[in-house]
Amino acid sequence: NWKDETTRNYELGGKFRFADRKVTFNVSAFYTEIRDLQATVTAGTCSSRIIYNVPKAQSHGLEAELFARPNANWDFGLSATWVDATLQSSVISTSTTGGVTTTKIIGGLAEGNRLPTAPKFQGVASVGFTTPLDEQKDFFSVLTAQFVGSSYSQFENEVPGFGQVGGSGARLIPYGGVPANTTIGFNPELGSYSIGNIRAGIRTKAWEFAGYLNNIWDTNAHLAIDYERGRSARVAFLTNQPRTIGLTVQYKF
Repeated sequence: NWKDETTRNYELGGKFRFADRKVTFNVSAFYTEIRDLQATVTAGTCSSRIIYNVPKAQSHGLEAELFARPNANWDFGLSATWVDATLQSSVISTSTTGGVTTTKIIGGLAEGNRLPTAPKFQGVASVGFTTPLDEQKDFFSVLTAQFVGSSYSQFENEVPGFGQVGGSGARLIPYGGVPANTTIGFNPELGSYSIGNIRAGIRTKAWEFAGYLNNIWDTNAHLAIDYERGRSARVAFLTNQPRTIGLTVQYKF
């Protein structure tokens, strides 16, 4: 059994325009109180998931956006978010065997651990350029760059020793003649990454022809950890799309 999750959100911010409305600046600070957070953990060495309520959690941070269009040709954008999202209480299992009582934190649900998929910092920057080719056609181009900080997929990924299979870590199921004492290590923290995209082309009132290059420097970002049977059967990283080049044609009617 588990309870409903409830939140209280507080936000304070402002929106400003400068330089004859050519520059826009938006900023806000927020604080969120979470009660009975519904958190999931792996059920031992199987792939099933169990839901627990964490009594208290919180998230607070800042968001800011800056946009500028100094003339008809250029426009610039910059946005950033900083977030501190953590558990404020723990979920503990208690058992008594032979008159001895032991306690254990369940699945990384420990006070101070970070909430999953919540990087502390993210930012996006963009530069756009447009110029007329004649009375009916414009050339345009847009370059964007994104930075995403490190994070975790699940609470249990923050448990010390989670990044080891075999040895003192999760059990290793022997396969294909792998020695029983084999130890495999990996980093359970999803590292920070940067991705750049560029798009350029020609547009009219009805048509748009463009070429694009996504993931310019072919970043292999780790977006999540995927595993089965408590890491005993498989451990893998879900990744982003590799460098991609293409063309698009659009018609408005």
